[in-house]
Amino acid sequence: MNAYDGEEPSFSVFGELLPKLGGLIGVNVIVAVCYCIPLVLGFIVLFIGAGASAVSFNLADPYSFGHFMGQAFGGVTGILFLVLLLVSFYIALRLMFAVYAYVEDFSIGVMGAVRKSWTMTQGNMWTILLCILMIIVLNLLGLVALIIGVFVTMIITMFMTVAMYRQIKEDEEIVIVEE
Repeated sequence: MNAYDGEEPSFSVFGELLPKLGGLIGVNVIVAVCYCIPLVLGFIVLFIGAGASAVSFNLADPYSFGHFMGQAFGGVTGILFLVLLLVSFYIALRLMFAVYAYVEDFSIGVMGAVRKSWTMTQGNMWTILLCILMIIVLNLLGLVALIIGVFVTMIITMFMTVAMYRQIKEDEEIVIVEE
């Protein structure tokens, strides 16, 4: 974030972050748990559905009730998996600024950073989603460029993420001042 502000990058920043290390780990763990729970549940549901479909699959009589139920159960679990995958992606997007919020103001605490990220992203989801899609495309282009290009695009996308955080934060502060 200092490099984004125009400051010369230095390793002394790591010394400043050392007292915040426990909180940074805490923020990352909470964010990871929040979006991994629906993801893990989705995979469990998917494997249960695949197992039920495999058990009830009968090649000798494809019109049997068991075959139909196995396919239907497999389809329902596949849809449930996709829903849980979308929930996980939504939570990840809503909590993507928690680390930045904590680094800027560690006095708010771990849960305060999570809450701040959640409120900052409220109403900005389409902008964030568009930016994330641009980041994905840019990194894929970096991979296509002989894999070495991804190292350049990763730096660019980190700057894009910080710029997005700062812009949303400024917009939020303007709204608070106007009220």
